[in-house]
Amino acid sequence: MADSGGQYKLRCVLQGHSMDVKSVHSCSQPQGALLTSSRDKTARLWYQQQDNTYSARKVYRGHTKYVSCAVYVEPTEDYPSGLIYTGCQDGKIRSFLPDLEEPLHVLEGHAENVTSIYVGKFGTLVSGSWDMTAKVWMDRSCKTTLTGHTFAVWAVAILPTVGVMVTASADKTVKLWKAGQCTHTLSGHTDAVRALAVVSSEQFLSAGNDASVRRWSSGGECLGSYYGHTNYIYSLSLQIGRASCR
Repeated sequence: MADSGGQYKLRCVLQGHSMDVKSVHSCSQPQGALLTSSRDKTARLWYQQQDNTYSARKVYRGHTKYVSCAVYVEPTEDYPSGLIYTGCQDGKIRSFLPDLEEPLHVLEGHAENVTSIYVGKFGTLVSGSWDMTAKVWMDRSCKTTLTGHTFAVWAVAILPTVGVMVTASADKTVKLWKAGQCTHTLSGHTDAVRALAVVSSEQFLSAGNDASVRRWSSGGECLGSYYGHTNYIYSLSLQIGRASCR
C-alpha cells in the first residue's frame, strides 16, 4: 500500500499457510479477493474485510504434494461463481468451485510438477510442467502436448485473438506455438526463463534468472530489454497500464 508520498507500507499479513507460499493470484469476485497456493498442500481463498485485513474463506484440499500454482477463472454460464484451477507437484491439475473445498475435477497427463496454468477464452487451458512439456486442454481433456523444450517449462500464456501460445523454460528460451506447432524459438535470455505477462494480442513480456525483463512481439521480435533487478525475477504482473515483477 502506497501513502501520499509514494512510499509503500505494510498493510496486513495473511496468516494461515503452514509452509512457504508458491503463488498469489487476484480474483474479481468478490473484489479484492486473493488466491494463494503453498507447499503445505493447500490453496486458499482470502476475502478482504472492512478494516482492509484478510481472512481465509476457503482452504482447497485434496492435493497429495505441494501446490505450485493456482488461478481463478471468471464466471461463465456453466460456472456462474467462477472456477479455480490448481497445479500440483504430483503432476495433476485440479479444479474447484470457489465455495467447495474438495476437487470438482482432476486433470491427469503431466508426469511431473505442474508449474503454471493459463486459461484463455473459450475455456482453453494451457499448463506447463517440469516434464519439459506444455499441454493444451479443452473440456478437461488434453488435446495437444507441446514438446521441444529441453528443460522444465516454467511459464505459459496465450495471446488473445491471434491464437498464439507462449512457453518459457529453464532451457533459456521462449517458444511461440500455433495449432500445436512451434513457430518461433526466442533466444536472448542467458538463464532460465521463469515468468510471462501478456501485454496485448501482439506483445508479451518475459523474465527470469538473468535478472532481465524482455518485451517481445507475437512475431518473435525482441522489442526491448529492461534491467534493474540484481537477481532472479520469479514473476511478472501487468495491471492497468503498468507492469510489476518480483
